[in-house]
Amino acid sequence: MLPLSFTLKVRSKSAKSRGFQQIKIMGTTQSLPTKGVEKEYIMAKNQINFSKMSKEVTAQLNTFKDSALAIATEDLRYKAEMKPLKAQLENILANRQNDLNNGLSVEEVAAKFPRIEVDNAIRKAETAHNAIIEPLNKNMKETYKFVPDNMHSAYVKKIDEHKRGDFLEAIKQFLVNLGIENCSQAQISKLAENMSDMFGAKYATSKKIVNDGVMHTSINKAAFNKLFMAVFCDMYIK
Repeated sequence: MLPLSFTLKVRSKSAKSRGFQQIKIMGTTQSLPTKGVEKEYIMAKNQINFSKMSKEVTAQLNTFKDSALAIATEDLRYKAEMKPLKAQLENILANRQNDLNNGLSVEEVAAKFPRIEVDNAIRKAETAHNAIIEPLNKNMKETYKFVPDNMHSAYVKKIDEHKRGDFLEAIKQFLVNLGIENCSQAQISKLAENMSDMFGAKYATSKKIVNDGVMHTSINKAAFNKLFMAVFCDMYIK
């Protein structure tokens, strides 16, 4: 706590007094972390108000999140169902190979170790899995319409040439597509910075390493769009 004492000049209301009168004020004050307050103000100022999005846009973004969770849940269920079926098939094939090595014919081992039952079970599981996954994938891809067509090429340019101008413009258009306009350059740059930290390169294919002499590359457009929407929803759609 610091002592506080200052004199304040105020206009007098007295009819007998003209001009100003002096009032001395005594008290204490507390030192404030002005730099911290200023930093928090700047950060708050650069935040984008995503509540400006329409209910329809928000609903579609939430559908992306819900579909992603449903796909992951179904994927785990499907893998658990397929694990014993695949083990059963591998066992049949191993027994067949063993008898083939011992001189039995293909027809004999096929009759001895039939696989039609397990094949049907695997096919049935795959059909049921695909029936669940396909509409969920479609729901997710419908949100890709918010991602500008040049977003992926801008990302590639950022990775390969370390130039971010096109990426910033694509982020600006993405916000417009969400119904959020008139963002400041600082807000756009902050959003681009926050999201781009989550987008990286990947190890290059053998062909690219041999032909181009580089060991890293960007992810393809389909994978990028999915990752872009996932990162955005994780960071800003609660």
